[in-house]
Amino acid sequence: MNFAVFGAGAWGTAFAVHLARVGHAVTLVPRRAEHAARLANERRNADYLPGIEFPPGLTVSADAAACLATADVVMVACPAQALRETAQRLRSACPAGRAPRVVSLVKGLEAGTHLRPSEVIVAAWPGIEVCSLAGPTNALEVARQQPSAMVLASTRPDSDLAQLQSALSSPTLRVYSSFDLAGLEIGGCLKNVYAIAAGCCDGLKLGDNTK
Repeated sequence: MNFAVFGAGAWGTAFAVHLARVGHAVTLVPRRAEHAARLANERRNADYLPGIEFPPGLTVSADAAACLATADVVMVACPAQALRETAQRLRSACPAGRAPRVVSLVKGLEAGTHLRPSEVIVAAWPGIEVCSLAGPTNALEVARQQPSAMVLASTRPDSDLAQLQSALSSPTLRVYSSFDLAGLEIGGCLKNVYAIAAGCCDGLKLGDNTK
């Protein structure tokens, strides 16, 4: 499959590396042209994912319109509070008549509206199918090919999740499918709250019962 990954932070870069290793055509699309040029030249993202070299099948580009013209799947990996603007920008850059499947890698709720990532994308880019992919996963561990598992969710029962699930999976990353999109995205938010609370329990030496 042909993937375009928008957002060249740790998670976007790690997933682009993963997809290229699996054998897909992958373009990583940073927001800034100068960042794209540096990544294409150095073949690594030292600022966000140190120690990971880009596979040969991974292309870097700042041309959003060209990527959207050919991508089967668009993956969005940006901060939750930048998601609406990013989705609007991609909608404007997408050629007329094109409606690629969009997969959100975003965690968190939009401030003010409290909308989930898939809801923000649909509001900014009506008429497209949106899925979400969530862990809990660590970007560097995925890039290092350490065993991980994720869930791919959609609200459309007619969606062919099985094909995309298979495309995203590898011997070290097992992707499960679900139609509980709201549960997946809320779980992605709560995970960090639980992790902080568990860390507080450990720091205060309150024991396993409290945790």
